[in-house]
Amino acid sequence: IPYTIAQFLGAFAGSGLAYLDHKSGLDAMDAANGVIKATSGVGATAGIFATYPASHVGVLHAFGDEVLTTAALLMCVFAVSDNKNIAPKGNLGPVIIGGLVALLILGFGGITGVAMNPARDLAPRIMTFLAGWGSEVFTAGNNYWWIPIVAPMIGAPLGGAVYNAFIDPPKENEQQQVNLMSWTS
Repeated sequence: IPYTIAQFLGAFAGSGLAYLDHKSGLDAMDAANGVIKATSGVGATAGIFATYPASHVGVLHAFGDEVLTTAALLMCVFAVSDNKNIAPKGNLGPVIIGGLVALLILGFGGITGVAMNPARDLAPRIMTFLAGWGSEVFTAGNNYWWIPIVAPMIGAPLGGAVYNAFIDPPKENEQQQVNLMSWTS
């Protein structure tokens, strides 16, 4: 729980600092588009901080996309960090995972923005609510706000389970060790 709280607070502080740093530019953009802190449509700026689905994306599509991208991320994290694989040299593991995150965002970002982490979306969404974007940050996209919270919580264990079941299934002797260890602990 402390790690989750730290992630949430870090995402909130980061989005708040980014907002303060870019406030004059955001205000100028709002003025140029004739809007005030829009969440959707022309001149929308809330999507800079939190994820929102494209206008053509339905709730089921958005939910599936978030589950899929989070599962893909976790399968690759498992692969990079699995001691049975050839480990990346030096400190390349984080670079590989960061590259994967970039590829997932490039590939799927146009659909929902790709949260893959509830804190990465909820904390900035709350910050935009408090900074004046209003309750539309929770109602936009057919009340999409809950999808980046729930879908990654399904996608992450699903990705780990798929990796363990199909890519790295336990061998018979490993399964016996796991069973023996569960009896002794």
